[in-house]
Amino acid sequence: MVLEEEQKSCQVARGERDYTLDVTQKFQEISRHVKLQDRESAISDGLLKGDQVTFWVRDEIAGQNVTMRFQGRIRGDRIDGSAEVTGGPFEGTHPWTAKRAR
Repeated sequence: MVLEEEQKSCQVARGERDYTLDVTQKFQEISRHVKLQDRESAISDGLLKGDQVTFWVRDEIAGQNVTMRFQGRIRGDRIDGSAEVTGGPFEGTHPWTAKRAR
């Protein structure tokens, strides 16, 4: 059996913060990293079930530890969902959208 890998890059906007999401998919698991300017944070516990995607990102923002749980629905070349942020200056639940980079 051959495992296929698929890589996608998406711009994720959150107000004034733009992220680049670089994803590798193996069956239902997703992994790789999120880039913000010159920093990278690993994606953890990434899961794809049907058209639903969930993953966690842990980072340091403004000197504070931050945990972000992203959930979304894939629709063609887009993902729409919410990000639950714990810690840091952006704490709360925020909408997010990702678009496939061309």
